[in-house]
Amino acid sequence: MSFFIDETHLFSGLGAFLHDKLKSQFKDQPDYQFRDDIENAIDEKLPNKHTISVDGSKIKVELFHSNVNSEELAKIEKVINDTFKVCTEYNMVPKDVDTNFRMFLFEDREQYVDILKSSYNYDAANTAGITSSQKNGLLTASDVLIYQGPKELSHVPFDDIDYFTLAHEFVHCIQNVVERKGYLSTSVTEGMADAFAGKALGQEIDALYDREIIQKSIKALKSDNAKFSDMYYGSSTSDFSKTEDYHYIIGTAIFKFLSDKNPKMIQDIVNYSLTGNMDKFREIWDYMHKVDNCDKFTDWLDDQCNQYHCMEAII
Repeated sequence: MSFFIDETHLFSGLGAFLHDKLKSQFKDQPDYQFRDDIENAIDEKLPNKHTISVDGSKIKVELFHSNVNSEELAKIEKVINDTFKVCTEYNMVPKDVDTNFRMFLFEDREQYVDILKSSYNYDAANTAGITSSQKNGLLTASDVLIYQGPKELSHVPFDDIDYFTLAHEFVHCIQNVVERKGYLSTSVTEGMADAFAGKALGQEIDALYDREIIQKSIKALKSDNAKFSDMYYGSSTSDFSKTEDYHYIIGTAIFKFLSDKNPKMIQDIVNYSLTGNMDKFREIWDYMHKVDNCDKFTDWLDDQCNQYHCMEAII
């Protein structure tokens, strides 16, 4: 999950000079006091810090933890580096400047929820991870908070690292720090993070989710009967679109469909996001409506339903 300000959307209509001036102001003057306050708040909870230098970049990730062993730290480093390689494949990389991300790995959900509420003013709900841009900063390094406990959200310490959530949130870190000139909906932003994380881990998107969750998601999509273009552009007004998991289900479906039917379109979407190129926008627009007109997504969804025996699932 990510919550951040889309600087392109915010600055649309302003001149390039003012845009660059404001971005420079935010980049040069991050809220260091806020960063210090966070580290003081978690000092006793997460006393250990491990710094990761991301290969092929000037990015550093400071990993705060309480009890992660050397083998797990090595795996985390690999996951972060592999995720960055996937971002690089799609040309989604920050400018060649020093960037510092922080990741906080909590074993205790109570601590995770408390820090989110007290320091970030955010209600954790049932989340497993959150990425937040620095306070008072645009195009600045992010903080990532991850609860590493069991999926049932009890307070039992974790037995293994949730590498998928870690990779997903790291993609959000990169999304936050690259300069984006084309607007993407929340669903597309979340779906991209899922897709890139899955590729980094060498797994298909649907292999990362429990079968029952996939069945429920497919049935929800079929019941919603939304157009693919509405899903992509975030223009659906259905009851389903107001549910808590909507953006994740829709985003995953969008990228799974594109991965199966038109992988090149994923690169086009990233290119549009980075450049704001209107020719690319029109290509994407035409494709989305072609999918609607030919019922391609509906047919694909029927295939998925058969593959996962959705009609036999008890929802």
